[in-house]
Amino acid sequence: MTALESLIDRAITAFDYDLALVYRAWVDPAYKERLLADGRAAARELGIDPGPAPVLVAVENTERVHHMVVCTLCS
Repeated sequence: MTALESLIDRAITAFDYDLALVYRAWVDPAYKERLLADGRAAARELGIDPGPAPVLVAVENTERVHHMVVCTLCS
């Protein structure tokens, strides 16, 4: 596997993990509360390694507040 293929594979895996967290929160209100309270623990519940970062935060969009992700490395 080339370096580019490896990078693409990691990106797809991360995207799949994001989808798994969001989908579970949509269908399971108790999980959603756990995800909002402690994202790292909620990720581990699904067998997802949250990685070495000290903080993983899940936030909820509302009628008044809509969150967006901005990559500070490339913006």
